[in-house]
Amino acid sequence: MPEPPSVEPMMQRLYADAARVAQGEVSVLIRGESGTGKEVLARYVHAASPRRDGPFVALNCAALPQSLLEAELFGIERGVATGVDERPGTFERARGGTLFLDEVGDMALETQTKLLRALEVGELYRLGGRRPYAVDVRIIAATNRDLGVLMAEGRFREDLYFRIADWDVEIPPLRDRRGDVPHLAGHFLARESERHARRIRGISRAAMKALERYDWPGNVRQLKKEMARVALLVGAGELLDSARLDPAIAAAAHQPREGLKAILRRAERQHLATVLKATNGDRRQAAERLGISDVTLYRRLKAYDLP
Repeated sequence: MPEPPSVEPMMQRLYADAARVAQGEVSVLIRGESGTGKEVLARYVHAASPRRDGPFVALNCAALPQSLLEAELFGIERGVATGVDERPGTFERARGGTLFLDEVGDMALETQTKLLRALEVGELYRLGGRRPYAVDVRIIAATNRDLGVLMAEGRFREDLYFRIADWDVEIPPLRDRRGDVPHLAGHFLARESERHARRIRGISRAAMKALERYDWPGNVRQLKKEMARVALLVGAGELLDSARLDPAIAAAAHQPREGLKAILRRAERQHLATVLKATNGDRRQAAERLGISDVTLYRRLKAYDLP
């Protein structure tokens, strides 16, 4: 079984749960901001599962228009159009393994309906085809969208959500697990220095302080990109110093560390905003969901300057 790419206790627990979930034939929905490592977790589940020897096929649902996405999902039968050859879709290519549907929240409703049918019936038809193909994949889906809001707005099918989310898990952003920053930064820098055949000594205290205090809006992906950039600038045998870092990141070293109270306030404000959005601004319904009185909700909205 692969090692979890994290040293934070919350992430260690998440990956331990993932290893247990991987043993069953359940679908997985991974939520989180862009760059948090959703595909990394998906590949971990695949590698820890009985399907590990089968293929892992990834498809970004936001990268293609609807017609091309359906062709990629279900495949194309020969002769569906002039000059078009037979082509299996990702369902067929992932047979016996895992199909990872990234950005599933961006999928058109019509395509959602076809996907749901394939999962419920256990078979699919290629575009232009008449012969059914058996579905034999584990579905792992991922999104950075709020599916609760999309379902409330009628833009994501609730029945599809329940079909793809036997285990629904959220990966926290890197700013909420700063203990991972030294581990990941060191790992990425070592890998890049090896790739360039240039042995970099490590990361200075000043640089590490900046890395740990920066908020990383692009999450792990941004950290990885920054380490790849600075690896080109640091000479063999040198330490990565803060002067080599992006100025915005280097400046974070001089900012006070955010206290626990501020972190909790930010989390509560975000949760209130999410619930309000999911209830289309209906304060009474939001208060019921939160389990608080209308008056308490009003006070909290006023305190956090929320509409």
